Amino acid sequence: MNKLGFAICLTIGSIGCSKEDFQPQVQERVVIQAQMSQDDTGTLTRTSMSGATASFVAGDKIGVSETLTQRSNVPYTASGSGSSMTWTTPAATTMYWLNSTATHTFYAYYPYHAANNDNVVSIPVLANQTFGPTPDVNADMLVAGPKTQMRGTGGTAVAFTGTTAFSHAFSLLKFTISTSLLSTYTLKSMTLRGGNTTVGPNKPYGMFNTVNAVSLVGYDLVARSLSVTAANNTAANFSQSVTRPIASTGLLGSIPITVYALVLPGLYTGTGLLNPSVQVQISSLLGGNQQTEVIPLNVTNFRPGYMYSFSVQIGNGLIDIL
Repeated sequence: MNKLGFAICLTIGSIGCSKEDFQPQVQERVVIQAQMSQDDTGTLTRTSMSGATASFVAGDKIGVSETLTQRSNVPYTASGSGSSMTWTTPAATTMYWLNSTATHTFYAYYPYHAANNDNVVSIPVLANQTFGPTPDVNADMLVAGPKTQMRGTGGTAVAFTGTTAFSHAFSLLKFTISTSLLSTYTLKSMTLRGGNTTVGPNKPYGMFNTVNAVSLVGYDLVARSLSVTAANNTAANFSQSVTRPIASTGLLGSIPITVYALVLPGLYTGTGLLNPSVQVQISSLLGGNQQTEVIPLNVTNFRPGYMYSFSVQIGNGLIDIL
């Protein structure tokens, strides 16, 4: 398992307000800016996500909540790139520091969804994702916080780093598929299965949600966990065509291919078809019938922000997971 995640620095700056005698003091405007870590190469973006690594690009929009004054789902849009990236929000939704002594707590998430109005936010529909050689960035979800700070502590900068950095809310499964000696096959489809007979906070019914309605399933930014309230919202299996050849290299075996899939984190304790497993269907380029095999994953507890790697060996009429 590899831990996923990355840090992003959110800077909250204040714009001073001049005032004459006897005028009431005006609250200071909060401006959120963002800057990636200096060691970020800037080459791995959300539109070309590679493995576990992702970063923001211009045009991405996040939602920010602040609990002291109960502001939630304030949209901020990225502009620029690399260390010069900044985040801005329309004037109508600008947030303010309450004063110099009150403690503010901030949360953030991606992708932004305008219908959210609380700290439980909708999540991408994992049943719409595409299995492929890189994770489907449209199905990924990033969360950050809590970041707790007073206005006068550390200046006006609020940095989502360390334990408050952005991290992946889902689990990522990586399948490395290869063939045995002198075998040439095409991977035709993959089906992932896993679920529970009962539903709980850490036990979503299945590994894939089919809707993103907060009333059915959402992500609680404060609890940093899924909020599942309807068993029939999630799917216990998801099948997709994946037509990818696995070329033989003769006596050296093959050049492995990689297939990624994002799943809902949770503890899956079902039996039979609810047992976490992968079903692969292959066909030989040399002729013959298609072969289908269901392989247990031997993992039941999928943690958010972790990547689980599986090696699949195909050949001689057998399909094994190593």
